Amino acid sequence: MENLIKKDLLIITLPLLLIAGCTKATVEYFKDENGIMYLEYNGNPNTQRPFTGEIVEHYEEKDGGLKKNKGSYKDGKLDGLYNLWYKSGKKWFQKNYKDGKLDGLSIFWDREEILDTEDTYKDGELILKRCFDLEGNVCECSDLGRGCK
Repeated sequence: MENLIKKDLLIITLPLLLIAGCTKATVEYFKDENGIMYLEYNGNPNTQRPFTGEIVEHYEEKDGGLKKNKGSYKDGKLDGLYNLWYKSGKKWFQKNYKDGKLDGLSIFWDREEILDTEDTYKDGELILKRCFDLEGNVCECSDLGRGCK
C-alpha cells in the first residue's frame, strides 16, 4: 500500500514539476578575443561554456530572411564545414575547418555562383591556390587573392 501511495505521489508531482519548470530560457552565443564560441543561458556568466554544435544565422527579414551562414563548432572552435551565402541566396564560400584552423578545400563563388577561387589548407597554412575565369578555366590569380588578373 505504501508503495502505491509513493507511486501515485510521483505521478502527480512529476507533471507539476515539469509544468512549473517550463520557463523560457534565453541562450546567447558570443566569441571571445581568441575566437572561441561560447554559449550562455539566461545571461548568467556562470553558465558559459565552449559551444559544440551547429549555428545557422539568417539575414534580417528586410533583406529577405535567407540563410546567411552555417557552421559547425566543437569545443568552441570551428570544426567541419562553414558556409556563407550572399543576400540573394547564392553561395559565397565554403570552408573546411579542423580544430579552429582552415584545413582542406575552401571554395569561393562570385555573385552569380560561378566558381571563382579554390584554396587548399593544411593546419591553417595555405598550400595551393587556384583561380578560375568565367568559363571555368584555371588562370593566374589577381593580386587581391580572388579571381583572375
